[in-house]
Amino acid sequence: MAEVKNSFLASKMNKDLDDRLIPGNEYKDALNIAVSNSEDSDVGAVENILQNTNIYPISSETNIGNDDGKIIGQIVNPATDDIYLFYTNYTDPSTDGLSAHQASSSGVGTLSVIVRYNPDLEAGVSSQLVIGRFLNFSENSPIYGINIIEDFLFWTDDRNQPRKINIRKASANRFHYSSEDDISVAKYAPYTPIDLYKSSNGGFKTTMKDVSSEKLPDGTTNNPDYNPDYAGDSNFLEDKFARFSYRFKYEDAEYSIMAPFTQIAFIPKQDGSFLAGDEDKAFQSTVVSFMENKVDQISLVINLPEIGTNLKSAYKLKEIDILYKESDQIAISVLDTVTVEEVVAQAGSTNVYEYNYQSRKPVRTLPQTQSTRVYDKTPVRALAQEVSGNRVIYGNYINKHTAPDHLNYQVSVTQKFTSGFGANYSYIEYPEHTLKRNRNYQVGFVLSDRYGRQSDVILSQVVDNIAADGIFGSSTFYFPYRKNATTPTTFLADVGNSIKIQLNEQIQSDRSPLTADNLASTGEPGLYDLSTNPTGWYSYKIVVKQTQQEYYNVYLPGFLKGDITTGPITATHSVLISDNINKVPRDLQEVGPVQNKYSSDEVLFPVVENVVPSSAGANYNQPFFPENKKYEVTTIASFNDLNNLGGTVGVPELFETTEDPLIMRIGDNKGGLGGTFSNMLPTLSIAETTPFVSNIDIYYETSTSGLISDLNTSVIADIGTPIFGFSIFDYTHRENQNPGGSSAVTGASDSAFVTSDMFPVSNLNSPILTTSDDRLTVTDNLGQFRNNEFELVDGTAAGSYRIKIKNSFYFGADANTRESYNFTISLRNSADNATANSNGTFSNVTSITVQNVVNTIFVGQTLVINGTSLAKVTGVDNLVITFNTSIDIPTTNTALQFQAPINTFTKQGALSNSSPLVAPPIAYVTPAFSTMTGLYATITAYNGAFSAADRTKGLQYRWSTLQPLINGAFTDFTINTVGANSLITIGNNQITLAVDQYGKVSIDSGFFNFSVAFSLNVTITDVGGLSTEATIVFDDVTAGAFTNAFSTAFDI
Repeated sequence: MAEVKNSFLASKMNKDLDDRLIPGNEYKDALNIAVSNSEDSDVGAVENILQNTNIYPISSETNIGNDDGKIIGQIVNPATDDIYLFYTNYTDPSTDGLSAHQASSSGVGTLSVIVRYNPDLEAGVSSQLVIGRFLNFSENSPIYGINIIEDFLFWTDDRNQPRKINIRKASANRFHYSSEDDISVAKYAPYTPIDLYKSSNGGFKTTMKDVSSEKLPDGTTNNPDYNPDYAGDSNFLEDKFARFSYRFKYEDAEYSIMAPFTQIAFIPKQDGSFLAGDEDKAFQSTVVSFMENKVDQISLVINLPEIGTNLKSAYKLKEIDILYKESDQIAISVLDTVTVEEVVAQAGSTNVYEYNYQSRKPVRTLPQTQSTRVYDKTPVRALAQEVSGNRVIYGNYINKHTAPDHLNYQVSVTQKFTSGFGANYSYIEYPEHTLKRNRNYQVGFVLSDRYGRQSDVILSQVVDNIAADGIFGSSTFYFPYRKNATTPTTFLADVGNSIKIQLNEQIQSDRSPLTADNLASTGEPGLYDLSTNPTGWYSYKIVVKQTQQEYYNVYLPGFLKGDITTGPITATHSVLISDNINKVPRDLQEVGPVQNKYSSDEVLFPVVENVVPSSAGANYNQPFFPENKKYEVTTIASFNDLNNLGGTVGVPELFETTEDPLIMRIGDNKGGLGGTFSNMLPTLSIAETTPFVSNIDIYYETSTSGLISDLNTSVIADIGTPIFGFSIFDYTHRENQNPGGSSAVTGASDSAFVTSDMFPVSNLNSPILTTSDDRLTVTDNLGQFRNNEFELVDGTAAGSYRIKIKNSFYFGADANTRESYNFTISLRNSADNATANSNGTFSNVTSITVQNVVNTIFVGQTLVINGTSLAKVTGVDNLVITFNTSIDIPTTNTALQFQAPINTFTKQGALSNSSPLVAPPIAYVTPAFSTMTGLYATITAYNGAFSAADRTKGLQYRWSTLQPLINGAFTDFTINTVGANSLITIGNNQITLAVDQYGKVSIDSGFFNFSVAFSLNVTITDVGGLSTEATIVFDDVTAGAFTNAFSTAFDI
């Protein structure tokens, strides 16, 4: 029969024309066909295509767990023919379709899962890659942005933050991913800085050490941290202001942002103190040579987000980079990379890892892209996602959270607390750091979610601008110079100042996701919740803006008030030499060719001035308090060009006038600065220059940070006025103190007191005089209890305390450990106690109602009935009190006491060595005739201890290396040691004298070949390194005889 063939080369369906007019290579209608485009003879042929196949098993209970849900996203991997399906049976019930989380109560019984399916394999093979309600899928949030890059599956749903998984690892274990931390593109960001302190023998100590110096700055005391086998570079940190941080590396080679950096790890040599001769060197050279870093070993204490054994599984952590940055460098370097196995091995079941840094150079420098990556820019939400050149690109996104406009907090400046109350260890961690005076500060909060997305700086809504001297004011304040010698009365007692922040209200944030159809949405993320709001505000850190930057200390040889004759005493002069000429520069912009007197724009702030006595005597210096006054330098010229200030060249009262130095003149000394010429000698005086003001309006990150949840908990807890620490006090404990002494002077030999008055203080350093239940516990650095040797007693002033000794003490060879003490003082503020009556009877309950309340009941108090402590208060809701354990109150109207918490503080102290002494007279004895080598003299010496049983311990007798010369007999001598005896040979090697370890002096060998009276010195040294001298007198020695006593006995 006839056969009709038609080739549909146009591959075109044409419904516009009449059937009779359609060209032969087009068609009117078709269903489930494809036109062949092969190069064979069948090109243009119409072919049937297969229909869609229902792959029902993928949604069965066997493969997914439910069959009533919905596939909300899918992607095909052409390379493997794998299909990735995103399934859920949860629908967000909230108005905006975003606010409810599947893990909340509304999502109970629901499921989200990612499934891989391959239809090419026999019967089709499917497997779950990730399963859990933490995925938070919703049927009303379809997933449009899905991409595969190598082994990684990326997706975004405009509901959660962008996410990704490693397909290979998920295929091997469907429970490999079990939390938001595991699947988020933005990784967990560490928020805690490295600590530079740690616990030690019941107290705390800084981890910054000088381990390469054998002696302490006094030159005699052994350095307890000395390590003769130290392997680091002891000079590397000497001229550096270094900070330290860390970052995490995760299993897929992603890096977290950097944790906050520490403050500068710096302790000056000599602990910042001028020793003998240093003051003269300072004004002679214009520099302070010991202002270099003595630190050469630091234990970097990292607080981990999880205990060591869980770190790898909970955070998919692979390595930790230890980071290093110098103050004058932009680059950030890596000191070392520590594997998670090393961290786990050390941390174990704790969440602390300690890295021992031994002053080594970094191993590599981070690229600039990492140095400037202070927060993650991964969007909060994104609707669109695409890949280009192996880069993931997000579109239609929200890139940051909306932060609160203001927070309700106040700021103050007070001295650093020397105790650790409230985990405040600034004095221990940074012993020589302080807040600079004469500066303006602005203190703000920065909030962050768990993945490093940060807010802008949030300031306080408090407008009161007084924020110093213990008064809490606004976030912007000026910290002035001290006005007078108020507490502390001396600079040596000043432990430094720090900023204190008082948060008056909790940090609040109501979750309100931004949506196009809801103009009232704010974009606030809410507060973090592990299950239901993983991207809420999680942590905070404190930042400070301070634009007054570099300045100079000008070390001067004294201020001269007036001139050498009388002169106007309203002016003050000082000599400028060396680098001070640059620190206080002349104005050289508009000068004449023969000009020799110059103006200056410099304004100085004197902080130390010289004091000239009214009569001839030693000059000294003292603190100077410039307050808010400015001391303007009006003239700078040479000594000669200022007519020698009315005097002559070479006057000793001024420094180096023979060199014709430059002289600066302060035209108005504001009522007095320096001393008059009479009796004046060059003495160190110090002034600060005006700081350089930066135009860069930025905030500097501090090392103060933490969890918002912890901060909020402390705000809502009404804790009354707890004892925050102790006022500054002196600890002086010497081995010669009499425990039964009658004197009240601290450290005196006839006094049992080892501290001055110490007052319990509040967080504003205000004395708290209403204390009770005081207790003292003492341990030494060997961990031994020493309670029976000390006593906590009332001080001289009302409300104060002192520590006194009950036993005598001896500074022995192990005194650095055995006689170093940790004093733990426990006491409560009894003014915070409250009373009430029970309102009813109660049996085996954890909550009661009360009545007749006197004072405030708050969390942390202890319930006491008839002298018995029953439970801790854990909650207060008006008159309903909740406890940590069940209690019984069988009688209504029972009297209840609520005792304030006991506050505990640890202080350190150590026994001081006392110099040995010689007990006169020295006992001289005639030598024995039979041997002619008998005892000549016995020295009785004591080591300085009070107890008679301890006085002779640990003494060493040696002939002194400094001996008086004997005219006509000998001018030199030799000293050596044989066994326990010290030997000195004199008189041209004719006689050798010995002193043993009991102070006995005798002739070791030889005889006197000269006849002249002379004396020899013996040095007695105790185990602490202190010494004294004893003089042995040899009268009328006869040549050929041993001693004068020998010659007299035989009438020679």
